[in-house]
Amino acid sequence: MRRLARIVFNLLTAASLLLSIAVSWLWVRGYKWYDDVGVVVTTTKPEASGRERDYQLTSGLGVFTFGVTTYEWTTPKDAVREHKDGIRFWRNVLDPRGPGWSANPHGIDGFGFRQDAHTPRADIGGYSFRLRKLFVPSWFVLLIVSSFAAVRAVRAAVIAQRREGRRRRGQCATCGYDLRASPDRCPECGASPHNPPMQWTEPAGKLLVVRGSARRRLGH
Repeated sequence: MRRLARIVFNLLTAASLLLSIAVSWLWVRGYKWYDDVGVVVTTTKPEASGRERDYQLTSGLGVFTFGVTTYEWTTPKDAVREHKDGIRFWRNVLDPRGPGWSANPHGIDGFGFRQDAHTPRADIGGYSFRLRKLFVPSWFVLLIVSSFAAVRAVRAAVIAQRREGRRRRGQCATCGYDLRASPDRCPECGASPHNPPMQWTEPAGKLLVVRGSARRRLGH
């Protein structure tokens, strides 16, 4: 069980590091190119009405945008003309330095929320429309995705520092038991306080391994 937990934590740490790299790259890239990717899911109902739902993720100018847009056609004519069942993907790359772009579109902190909706009208083709978008600054997304790896790194540093302090005080690095009376092995948890020293002895080519009071010679 411990081994499985270790594997899971290592995989989560690796995923956190990879996501951190990806978000950092998109953050820097966003000041030159505005990336827009999404998935469109469309369905047609038996009465010939239809629904299209767009899931959108954009990155640009230091802000990530997560959006969901829903279109619903209520007349058979519009559903047949505008609607096709299935799942489609799209990707757009735009230049945010062109006209109509703001260098800071969502305020100083980058957080924001937008929603919009309208009911079917003849001038827009007889469909209803609902839009919801969440704006999150890139630094906040990076903070979230890198938090797991950062916590594990800090934890590892604290544990290493604590173990080193115990060794200096003559204690077991694992459990903190006083090893002055038993320096070779901890009687509390059974851990060895250090790796056995390895020394070359005469004649050359013979390696003496010392582990407690046991000694043995190894050939080439």
